[in-house]
Amino acid sequence: MLSALIPPFQSPDEFDHIQRAYLLTRGQILLHSPQGRASGGEIDTGLLSYFSEYKNLPFHPQKTLSQEEEHDASSINWSGRRIFRSAAGTGYYFPLAYLPQSIGLGLGESLGLSVGNSYQLARFFVLAFSITALVVAFSIFPVNAFILGLLILPMSVFQFLSASLDAFTTALTCLSVSLFMRGYIGKLDFPMWMSYLLAICIVILSTSRLHLLPFLVLPLLIWFVRRERALYWQFIGLTIFALVWTLVAAKYTYDGRVDAGHSTYHAIIFYIKQPTLVMNAIINTVSDPAKAEFYRNSFIGMLGWLDTKFDDYFYVMTLDALVILGILSVSFRYLKVDWHSRVILVGLSLTSCSLIFLSLLLTWNAGSLPAKIIEGIQGRYFIGPLIILGYALSGLSSLFEGPWKRMAVGPLLLFIAIVSIYFPRVLLERYYMTENESNVSEYKVEAGSQLSAGSPIAIMMTSIRRDDRTDLKRIGVRIGTYIRQNSGDAELRLTGPDGALFVQRFALPGLVDNKYRYFDLSPGHYTSGEIVSLTGGGVSAWESHDEKGGVATCIDYQYVSGKRRFTPGCPHS
Repeated sequence: MLSALIPPFQSPDEFDHIQRAYLLTRGQILLHSPQGRASGGEIDTGLLSYFSEYKNLPFHPQKTLSQEEEHDASSINWSGRRIFRSAAGTGYYFPLAYLPQSIGLGLGESLGLSVGNSYQLARFFVLAFSITALVVAFSIFPVNAFILGLLILPMSVFQFLSASLDAFTTALTCLSVSLFMRGYIGKLDFPMWMSYLLAICIVILSTSRLHLLPFLVLPLLIWFVRRERALYWQFIGLTIFALVWTLVAAKYTYDGRVDAGHSTYHAIIFYIKQPTLVMNAIINTVSDPAKAEFYRNSFIGMLGWLDTKFDDYFYVMTLDALVILGILSVSFRYLKVDWHSRVILVGLSLTSCSLIFLSLLLTWNAGSLPAKIIEGIQGRYFIGPLIILGYALSGLSSLFEGPWKRMAVGPLLLFIAIVSIYFPRVLLERYYMTENESNVSEYKVEAGSQLSAGSPIAIMMTSIRRDDRTDLKRIGVRIGTYIRQNSGDAELRLTGPDGALFVQRFALPGLVDNKYRYFDLSPGHYTSGEIVSLTGGGVSAWESHDEKGGVATCIDYQYVSGKRRFTPGCPHS
C-alpha cells in the first residue's frame, strides 16, 4: 500500500542506482569512462525518458504529481536504443548488490512490459529479497524489539519500498550478524551452508558499504571458535577480493561531480601525519547543534531527496519510543555464554560509525585540508551500525523472553501505530496534494470542424510538443466519424522547423468513431500538420480546449526514445 503512494526515484541517487542495475542486465561489471567523461554506460533511451518524467520532483517540495503526468510516464516503453549516461557514484559498488533490481528490470524488458512496470518489478524484487533475508536472519538467531523498531522507522520503510541499495544491504546486515552470532556461540549448530551464506553477504556488504568493511573479520572470528579450515580460507579470500575490487573500481571509475582540490590519497597522507585533526573534525561535527538535528531527522525520516519532513514533535516522539525499546531489549539472561560475541558486536558498531565519518572526511571533504566539519553524512547511514548494536543488547535472549522484554510489546505496537498513521499522510501531502486547487487547469474536449474538399483538419500540437526536440516515430489522432462510415481517402501531412516532412494517404471507411487513428512516421521533429481531403470527408478530429482559450488536437505522441504523451485533457484510449 505504501509503495503505491511513493512515486519512482524518490530515494536519493535512485536514478544512478537503477542505471547501475540496468547495466548489470547487459553484463557490464565495471563502468566505462569514454574520453574523460564521468563513468557510466549505455542506457536504454526509454528508461531515460522515464527518468525525465520524475526529475522535477527531487528538491522541489512544492511540486506534486498530476494524473496526467502519471499517465504519460506509464505509457513509456523500452526503445531498444541506448546512449551513454554517467552513473559514477555507483562505480565503486560491486554490482552483485544490484541483483534484485537487475532481475526486475531484465524480466520486465524481456517480457515486453512498459518501463514503468519493469521499474515496479525491480521494486518488488528488492522488497522480496530483503524480506526473505530478514526472515532467514530471524530464524537463525533471535531478534529484539529495538531491531524491529529500527526496521520500522519511516526512513527504513521508505528505503525498503525504493529501488536503491539501502533495503537489501540493511537486510543483509541483519542476516550477517545473525549468522555470526550463530557461528561464534559454540553451543549452537553452525552447518557449513551458513558459513557460505555469510561469505556471500560479506562479499556484497564489504564492496558496497565501506563502513561495513569490518565484517571481513567475521569468518576469522568464527574460525577461532570452530576451527573449520573453510572459515579461515573464506577470511583470506574475502579480504583479497574486497581489496582487489576496491583498487580496480577506484582505478576505472572517474567521478567528475566533485572538484576535490586534493585527491583522496593526498588527504589520507595528510591526516596520517596529523591524526589529531581527524578527531577534531569528528568532535566539531557531532557537537554542532544543526548537524545533530539533521542527523536525528534524517535517521528517523527525511523522505524523498531529504525534502519531505515530518513535524518536529514526530521526531521527538519517535526517538523517545526507540530509546524505550532499546532499554527494554537489554537482557543479561545468557551473558555467561554470549558476552564475548556481544562485546565484539559493540566494537564492530563503534568501528562502523567511525568509518562513516572517516570515509566522508577522505572523499567529499578532501578539497579543504584540514576540514573543520565533515559534510555529506546523513542519519540513515547509522541504521546499519545500530542494528549491529541491537544484536548486542540481548544476545541469545528471544524476542519476548522474560518479563522485562515482554514489557516492550506495548511500546512496539504504539511505535508501529505512530508510523502507520503519520507515514501515509506525509506521503499524500508531499506528492499528491496541491496547496491551491484553482491552479489546476480544466479542459473541455469537443469535435473540431468536419473534413471537406475545401476545409482541411488542422493538426494543432501542444507547446510542450513544439518545444520538445525529441523525434517522433508514431502519432495517433483521435477521430470522430459521427457514428457513420465515411467514404473516400484523405492525407496526413506533417512538417517541422528543420525541414522534416511526412505524407501518408489513408482510407476514411476504416476509421473507428472516437478512437485514435495511428500513423507510423519517418522519425523526425514534427511540430504542425493537417489532414487534407483527397476524395472524401465528413470526419473530425477531437480537440482539447483549456480555460485560457488554447486549443490542441487530441494526439497520442510516441517518441523514438520510448516516451509517450497525450494532449492534456484528451482520453488515453
